Amino acid sequence: MLFGKGKNIDLDDIIKELVEKQRPNVKKVIKNLDSIIKREPDNIKARAWKAAATIVQARLERHKNPLNKKWRKILNDGLSQLKKIMERDPTIFSDEKLAVETVMQLCNVAAIDVALEVVNVAIKYNPSSELLWIGKINVLQGLNKTDEVIETCKQAMELFKDKAIFKQYHAVALAIAGRYDEALSVINKYLEEDPGSIELAKGKARILMSMKRYEETVKFIDEFVSRIPEMMSSKLDLIKIKGEALYHMERYDDALKVFKEVLKHNKNDADALYYIGAILNKQYRFKEAYRYLKKAVELDPENVDAWFKLAYALEMMDYDDRQQFLDALIEARDAIERALFFDPDNMVYKLKKANIIRHLGMFDEKLLDEAWRLFKDILKRTDDSTIRASALCNLGNVLSDKGRYEEAIRYYREAIKADPNFVITYFDFAYLYELLGRYDDALKCLREVYKHTSNDYWRREAEKYIKEIKRRLS
Repeated sequence: MLFGKGKNIDLDDIIKELVEKQRPNVKKVIKNLDSIIKREPDNIKARAWKAAATIVQARLERHKNPLNKKWRKILNDGLSQLKKIMERDPTIFSDEKLAVETVMQLCNVAAIDVALEVVNVAIKYNPSSELLWIGKINVLQGLNKTDEVIETCKQAMELFKDKAIFKQYHAVALAIAGRYDEALSVINKYLEEDPGSIELAKGKARILMSMKRYEETVKFIDEFVSRIPEMMSSKLDLIKIKGEALYHMERYDDALKVFKEVLKHNKNDADALYYIGAILNKQYRFKEAYRYLKKAVELDPENVDAWFKLAYALEMMDYDDRQQFLDALIEARDAIERALFFDPDNMVYKLKKANIIRHLGMFDEKLLDEAWRLFKDILKRTDDSTIRASALCNLGNVLSDKGRYEEAIRYYREAIKADPNFVITYFDFAYLYELLGRYDDALKCLREVYKHTSNDYWRREAEKYIKEIKRRLS
């Protein structure tokens, strides 16, 4: 019995606990492995599984809070254990279950170079393992070694001639390498040989998506699904690709239906939850978006863009009082920090962080200076006209918050010059003019919105604001 007091501890039971549970009790797993190692110091299998368990522990700590350095310390311990085992007896990784678990967990904590070393050793001693070849291809993809992915796929196709998954990987890798026509030709050939393969259908859909042929993607998936009798659960990945294509086509209502259908079959599908949240953000339904995005990041804490969109929803929601807004801003700051942990050079994420800190300046004026520095830094680092317009507009907002109105006006004008279609500037500019009693100028700013966007939401907001100013003047 695993964890049974006074009972013999069975290694297979410990392995089952670690591998089969989404959130295993890792501390107890390691404790029980230590008991076996104490009893059997030369049990290399127990030591190898302890290394794997330690890496799992690092992953779980990283999911709790990647900004906390505790997970790195645990990871280094696990990597040290792993290095000693590979030096002592690399043949231990002929055990497929051990090798696959170790490689997967190394990828989960971004130790991809080590994962490649382990999977190469494992394949050397167990060359007929399909799972290990899949693992190697995924590791090489994570390292962006596209040419090696293509060659590895070819090797795997020779070994596993009837396996569609390696054909799919091969064709998709060609598309990733920018060889789109070749990729499409190859996947079509594979589909002629096996027209009912869902794996190959996913490959073609992915290739079409990479070519931004979204309408063709939807048409292909609809046709394929209509003639394949398999259960819906086996088609979910393909259906999700259709939802992604509809999202990119800005057919948000149709995409929403697709992803909600996915949730009927799997309520914990993190991809579907993410896309529903993203769509609801696009539709300005921020409270609903928050609910879906919150669950998406709980299920997949390494979905970088989900953290960003969660921060966006939190910042944009309406709140009943200042305390609710403050609590939401603090949560939004945590969310955007997590996004930046995974993608530290992303200017859109940096801009969102600066904007959240500016809003926090409503509660602590010292943070306005921090926001100012962040916006100035963004201007130094990007030539993107929309990002520059947003940064300039927000510099105007910081100055407005500090009561330096004439200086703020200069920055708003610079923002409009940088990107006249960044319509948020007109709203912030109008608010300042209203504050100064310059109502005609405020109305003029708001009318510019109609010239620079066809977005119904912003046009309605401009109309509401115009009516409000006119009501006050009457």
